[in-house]
Amino acid sequence: MSAAGEDKLDWAHPLWFALVWGGIGLLAIIALSPDFYTYWSSAVMALPGRQIMIYVLWGWLPIHLFEGWYCHRVAHRIGLSSSAAGWGWQAFWVGYPGTRLLLKRKRAWTAAQGEAG
Repeated sequence: MSAAGEDKLDWAHPLWFALVWGGIGLLAIIALSPDFYTYWSSAVMALPGRQIMIYVLWGWLPIHLFEGWYCHRVAHRIGLSSSAAGWGWQAFWVGYPGTRLLLKRKRAWTAAQGEAG
C-alpha cells in the first residue's frame, strides 16, 4: 500500500453524477433548442446569447478531458497505478467532485513523504 492509501478508486457520490450530467443535459437542451432557449430566457432567467450557450456546452469537453488526464497522471505519481485509469475516467465523467477525492489522497501522500524525509 502506498502512502496515498489503498490502490483503489474512491467513488464520488452518485448524486454528483446525476447533478453534473443533468446540468450538461439541461445546458444542451437550452443551447441547441431555440424554442426552449426562448422559454427559459423569458420564464426562468435571463441567459447570454444562444451562441455563447453553445460555446459553454462544448467547453465542458476539453475541460473534462484535461481533468481526466491530470487525475490519471497524479494517481500514477502518488502510487495509485492500478486505479489510475479509474481516477482519470471518474474525473472525465463527473469533474471536480472526483478530482477533489484524488487531491485529498495526494495531500495525504505529500504529508507522508514529508514525514519520511
